[in-house]
Amino acid sequence: MYIEVVTIPESPAKDKGNLLEELAGELLQTQGFEIEKEVRKTASELDLLCKHKVNRKKIYVECKAHRDALSATTLIKLLGNIDYHHYQEGWLISTGPLGKDAKGFKDDWEDRPTDEAQKLSIYTPERE
Repeated sequence: MYIEVVTIPESPAKDKGNLLEELAGELLQTQGFEIEKEVRKTASELDLLCKHKVNRKKIYVECKAHRDALSATTLIKLLGNIDYHHYQEGWLISTGPLGKDAKGFKDDWEDRPTDEAQKLSIYTPERE
């Protein structure tokens, strides 16, 4: 499914990110998560920090509203934040494609054993 985040031309780039974060937050709330937005943590700022109301699972969600290919650096940084802060899962929600190295990272990551691979979920337009 392709999602395009559109703002008026004069808007700062952050406005697109904020709109995608709102959409992702609303989706996660329907799945039983409490949402904190723009959470400042040691060495990072999290787009969304989500805690499930029943099982208390904490998920860090990074939202990227863009058209250009995303680099592997974004995925590596996301994974580092997940490990550093001891979150059970991390999600990348992106409106644009992954670059060549990021695709390679995704493929290598998803080939890991299930209990390890489920720590990072990557949602891009190519995944339906």
